[in-house]
Amino acid sequence: MAGAGRARGGFAAAACLAAVAGGGQAAIAAPADARAGLVEVDLDSDIRYATRRNFTGRALPGYCEPKPLLLRSAARRLLAAHAELGRTSGLGLKVFDAYRPVRATRAMVRWAERTGNRRLLDGGYIARRSNHNLGTTVDLTLVDVSREGHPELDMGTRFDAFTPRSATLDATGTVLRNRLILKRAMEGHGFRNYAREWWHYDSRRPGPRPLDVPIGVSPRRSAGPRPPAGCRTAAPPRPPPPVRESGT
Repeated sequence: MAGAGRARGGFAAAACLAAVAGGGQAAIAAPADARAGLVEVDLDSDIRYATRRNFTGRALPGYCEPKPLLLRSAARRLLAAHAELGRTSGLGLKVFDAYRPVRATRAMVRWAERTGNRRLLDGGYIARRSNHNLGTTVDLTLVDVSREGHPELDMGTRFDAFTPRSATLDATGTVLRNRLILKRAMEGHGFRNYAREWWHYDSRRPGPRPLDVPIGVSPRRSAGPRPPAGCRTAAPPRPPPPVRESGT
């Protein structure tokens, strides 16, 4: 998981390794996420769905490594917003979620139905079809990059707080100011805020299709260990396109 104490602001192909020439060494295949056109965004991050620290209480299928991935065009815009915040206010961005495999979205829906939380589906907090599956959407917050450890700013609620108080404009004072700083920075670089969630920004452009490749898993060699359940590259049938606007 990316530490908050390092200076950040670039992206790398998501562990996309070149073939090793000579020496009798076998080529190392790129992970499925890199082959799908996703890149890792080099920002502070705390990818909650790769851990138990999320509303389901367990890591979600497909989050095999805690890496924030986006399509390259979305990654460029996100890093531009981060750089502008640093220049103008000494702030930066910290990512909670970015690209999300379709299998993880389906697991969220099953959790809501199984635990009696269908209200979260009906209320727009958990999406049956999420734009996160396109690799163009990010959940994030502001951090103070001038201070050690890059502490998070007060945004009024925690990430994934399924409450009306999470609505971007449902705040006052310092909290509203911080949310608007984030909103202006992101909208200035082509992202749209989901009004019910101050942390949710979408940069969807025509063309992307939902993806269901696990995060950070290379194709398995015959002698290698079997990947854990939810981290295998075989995907279920492709779902319909996402809805126009979606929450978590």
